[in-house]
Amino acid sequence: MLITNSFFEFSYLRNGVWDKFVNKLENKTIDGLKARSVRDANYYLRFRTLNEGQSDFNSFVTSNENDYAGLKGKPIQCIQFQVFKNDDTKLTSRIVVMYRVSVKDRWLPWVSNADPEWMQSVFTKYHFDGSLDTDSYYAGNIGENINGLEIRIYDEQSVTDGGFTGGTSQVTLSYMVDDLNNWHNFANAAMAAKMDGIKIQTSANKNYYLEYQTKNEGFSDYLSPVKSTGTAYNDYAGLPGNPIQLLHIHVCDRDGANITSGIVVMYRVHVDNRWLPWVSNADPEWMRDVAEKYNLSGALDTVSTYAGNDGQNINVVEVRIFEDDAPNTGMDDFTGDEIKLNTQYMTGSLDNWKSFDRRVYSTNIDGIKIQTDNSDPFYFMYKSWNYGNSGYYPVVRSTGTAYNDYAGYPGEPIQLLSIQVYDSNGNELNSEIVVMYRVSVNGRWLPWVSNADPEWMRSVQLQYDLDGTLDTVSTYAGNAGQNIDGVEIRVFRGETDDHPLGNLPGTTADVSLSYMRNSLNNWTAFSNRVQTYPIEGIKIQTSPSKKYYLVYKSKNEGMSDYFSSVKSTGTAYNDYAGLPGYPIQLLNIQAYSKDGMRLRTGIVVMYRVSVDGRWLPWVSNADPEWMRSVQTKYSLGGTLDFQSGYAGNDGQNIDGVEIWVFEENDSEDTPPTPSGEHKIINVGFIPQNPDYPNGCESVSTVMALKYVGLGMSVDHFIDNYLPMKTFPFDPDIEFGNDPRNSNGWGCNAPVIKAALDKILTGTSYTAQMFIGLSIDEICSRYIDNGIPVIFWATQQMQQWYYGNSWYYGNKHIQWIAPFHCLLLVGYDDNNYIFNDPQDTHALTYYSKESVRSAYTGVGQQIVVITKKEIAPPENMNQLFDKSNYNSLKDELIQCVENDLSWIEVLGKWHTSEETLDIVLSYDYTVTELCNEFGLPKEILQTVFFREQRFDWFLDTGVDIVVAASYSYDHALEKWKELPEIEQATTPMPQMPVGYRHDCSTGLCQIFASTAIDSINFAVDTGIISDERKYDSENLEDLEIIWYKLRDDDEFNLKCAVLTLMYEAFFTLGYDDNFSDYTDDQIAMLFTKYNSTDELPNDYGKDCTNWYRIFKKYK
Repeated sequence: MLITNSFFEFSYLRNGVWDKFVNKLENKTIDGLKARSVRDANYYLRFRTLNEGQSDFNSFVTSNENDYAGLKGKPIQCIQFQVFKNDDTKLTSRIVVMYRVSVKDRWLPWVSNADPEWMQSVFTKYHFDGSLDTDSYYAGNIGENINGLEIRIYDEQSVTDGGFTGGTSQVTLSYMVDDLNNWHNFANAAMAAKMDGIKIQTSANKNYYLEYQTKNEGFSDYLSPVKSTGTAYNDYAGLPGNPIQLLHIHVCDRDGANITSGIVVMYRVHVDNRWLPWVSNADPEWMRDVAEKYNLSGALDTVSTYAGNDGQNINVVEVRIFEDDAPNTGMDDFTGDEIKLNTQYMTGSLDNWKSFDRRVYSTNIDGIKIQTDNSDPFYFMYKSWNYGNSGYYPVVRSTGTAYNDYAGYPGEPIQLLSIQVYDSNGNELNSEIVVMYRVSVNGRWLPWVSNADPEWMRSVQLQYDLDGTLDTVSTYAGNAGQNIDGVEIRVFRGETDDHPLGNLPGTTADVSLSYMRNSLNNWTAFSNRVQTYPIEGIKIQTSPSKKYYLVYKSKNEGMSDYFSSVKSTGTAYNDYAGLPGYPIQLLNIQAYSKDGMRLRTGIVVMYRVSVDGRWLPWVSNADPEWMRSVQTKYSLGGTLDFQSGYAGNDGQNIDGVEIWVFEENDSEDTPPTPSGEHKIINVGFIPQNPDYPNGCESVSTVMALKYVGLGMSVDHFIDNYLPMKTFPFDPDIEFGNDPRNSNGWGCNAPVIKAALDKILTGTSYTAQMFIGLSIDEICSRYIDNGIPVIFWATQQMQQWYYGNSWYYGNKHIQWIAPFHCLLLVGYDDNNYIFNDPQDTHALTYYSKESVRSAYTGVGQQIVVITKKEIAPPENMNQLFDKSNYNSLKDELIQCVENDLSWIEVLGKWHTSEETLDIVLSYDYTVTELCNEFGLPKEILQTVFFREQRFDWFLDTGVDIVVAASYSYDHALEKWKELPEIEQATTPMPQMPVGYRHDCSTGLCQIFASTAIDSINFAVDTGIISDERKYDSENLEDLEIIWYKLRDDDEFNLKCAVLTLMYEAFFTLGYDDNFSDYTDDQIAMLFTKYNSTDELPNDYGKDCTNWYRIFKKYK
């Protein structure tokens, strides 16, 4: 329950003035924060801030005292919240403070006082946007002022646990490698080179427990089963040193009876870089319902009782547990018939063909022949990948009659089989003609694969009672590298009842809506939307003359389940959903044709509710493509929830409801007319399916290349420029697996940027990568100038979520799902417009709100291809005219000597004349760098001169200390790796005096931490694209940058330029027109280069005098 405003009052300090705010504060710098308890509670808040110019946090203050955290005139950069009971016991559960800050107009992840499982529970239950940071204890980035703050406080009785309206069940999972002292906890999924044991623990107060066992390498049978309620040291499945190959889990009630419904354990394993299908304790309809409800990717195996392939070690395991009491088992809605095919298989030679009907088993199957008649309105295109080959044999058409019209080759057993269907005009079919095919490997049937869309596969499977599981993703049947020993091919022709009603007007339906509060005598009509509290009843009425009716129901406060369903054609007094005195919390609406057939197309009901003044996502009776089509056509704001069967948050009363009913003839396959001010770039469209099921990045990039006239095929791009690596992988370095395979992953922007750098070498184009640009800025810079943008988001702009995670070396990789890449080509008033490679046509419209959410979720990353910039006319900065040397020397030295006292020049390595000679010896590099970044070279020359003129023995000494400190770190690390007996005889490295890891160094005397801040700013703002971001808190990053600053003069000068730009643009807020800066602004810029002073100091004033002279002789 949200309690922020009920228990606390928040106010902020800005420009010396205090103002109150509720929950969220945007677009304002904040100097101080005050939280005051306004209601008695058995707990209080404890909070503190770190403000601009500070190196550490201020002292904690509490909500029980009249004090504030912060510092007047110094904006907050970091903030931390804690919660304590009144007896000063620290709370990390139940009272959950979720808070985040905005930096540079970008919201950072949510941070909390609470443990990760409580954070995740609240995040999911209350539909938070953004992402979670479960590691940090404060929100903010040191060195960056915040310009927004959001705080939400919840009083939760428990972590969401059980029930399909509440989420997954909590379970403790861990795996073991090599010995019993090497257990590792994991949440849902874990990856390791091998896994020897697994431990699953459930609470003893559950009314069920799990019983599980493994079969490990070297064993001919399973090891003994283990209960999940056990707490002894040996209550685990497996054996140290023997990797797991098979895993079996089933569920029992307290009496030991087997459970196959209600408690659903979904588990799967990863073998040879490929996820095997989900296996479960539960019946097939429960598996299908859970997989659809929770958007579990991958295929289902409804037959097997174990996960794994016998003889193959697993390297990833995923276990999910769900609690519920009523499945939605789907519908049997396919009508049609099965088509008998002429099918044959071949073994050994072309003289050994044998006919088979639907299914055949054979030790070796070298060829497959499928034949259809030319009079049929369809034909098949099929191909095989056989033993010893590196790819498929050529595709074969089923109407061929030549001796070589077959797939395969004698003596080479088939390993993979792919079948597609086309109509007589050559159009690919994914409905009406449904080919269901599967193969057997090692005596075990793999999942069914099909040419058809998932809903057609499911309908056919239900109608014809096909055993086994469905793989709705793969475009082939088989396991790479394994010969098949059986094949089954079934072909069906028909239709489903899942299609629109005919002759609909294609407009908004006239529906009577009203809500009730307090009594049945208090009904109020509303038109589509109402916001009020409480809402205890809903009444929806449609005309009996319509070809359809709605069925709806509500779950109200204090109730454990929904009330009975109500028809929209009813006219009795009790034909409504709800109960007086009990506010509605959940609402479900479905549509039916007059003959009672449930409708998921044609009639589209879009509905959503408001909770705590915030609209939750739209829910619908209709399929996702119909939801998207209607949202675009009618400009419905907000995001779409494709998974939920209800609107609302269980346990929270609604304070608003919005309901629209649309009567549509078809989903919009043609782009709508853009609304209002718009811009669309005409870019040739390339679909990624069926050839590149995970090739969205490659397809989007090739579309962008073709647009600028650099045409190549998608396959050529993949084979020659896309680095690929099998799982595990680093998506910043390479693509996971192959985009042409169904088990491909994806990659981030740096991979595509690196590929384009190779392609564009020697052309008039260049590639730029940006992280963190707002979409408005992207459209202004690129779309408005006719430049399409390679754009990372989620599939169909769905709500992003944390997928699998793994380690690559020492780097933790967190996959965001459902990951996608598109080409941004335009916008209008309500939408951003894409060439979405997952679609079948150009110009897919997505609402701006959904795009912003998806773009943020995957890290706000883009890549653009632009024309290389031509050097400015007559070059802004020219090489130094040596004929001016004496004049420059005389005037500069006189000014410098007048500005410096004898003490200031004492002990310095270089005289003023020597310093000038050093600066001018780098004139070519200085000129090139300043022209590249648009900086007047006299600004860089001045700080270069100043730092070299003041270079002396202490600078050299501190450099020596830092280098010695890094050497000590490496020596100590090596010493710690020695066996104990060698450590006893090998002296421990001695820490150097003055041990430290950073100091100003190199030509322009720059701290590594300062350079990192400047580099990161330049990467984020697109000033540079040839560097990655670094972390100054990471000693490895700090060491890399410090040594480059010391040893690479050009890098040091480049960082000096970036530091000056960082201080000008970010710290001081100046524009990029340096030539218009006043002397005071120039003095302030030099001051910031050297210090954090708020007014020009001597350094800044002296440099300004010298800057004028450099400018005179530039």
